[in-house]
Amino acid sequence: YDVKEVTYDTLIQNKVLTYQEKYEIVDSYKNQLGETAYVMYRSTRNNEVAAWKYADTWSAKISRLNEVIVQEENIAYLKILLPISSGRSWKGNKYNDIESIRTNGRIDNFVIKDLEKPFGTFDKTFKVEESDDDNFSYQDVRYSIYADNVGLVYRINKYIEFCDENDCFGLGLR
Repeated sequence: YDVKEVTYDTLIQNKVLTYQEKYEIVDSYKNQLGETAYVMYRSTRNNEVAAWKYADTWSAKISRLNEVIVQEENIAYLKILLPISSGRSWKGNKYNDIESIRTNGRIDNFVIKDLEKPFGTFDKTFKVEESDDDNFSYQDVRYSIYADNVGLVYRINKYIEFCDENDCFGLGLR
């Protein structure tokens, strides 16, 4: 994946990072419930000619409850609830105790949208909207687009906290 990461800061210059990220299934095993779990290595590199550097190990499985669960940095997220249908929703943090510290404990309810719509070169995709929260003090927009028989093809993770000091409150400063 090509990644563009921007860190905004009103006190110092914004930081823009561009790099590539790769997820590679390196092993699989049956867990104690008989579910097949896949071991993935996540690697990064600065550009397409640089060598890949191992970053960390993740895992993924489809549970007996038809849940696609991804373990990212030792935190389990319920990414997709099967079968896929438009408007279907679920608690993305069902298997962890994170209640979105960024948003005052709001629970992240994931929702399937744009079922079987084209995206880029892919004819059939769907969007999993994780958050679409925009108010005067922060903006939290997160979603993933999955293509039929391919998997994840696009991801947005945008979180901006606006200045809430008296001298800039409501001016849209970040």
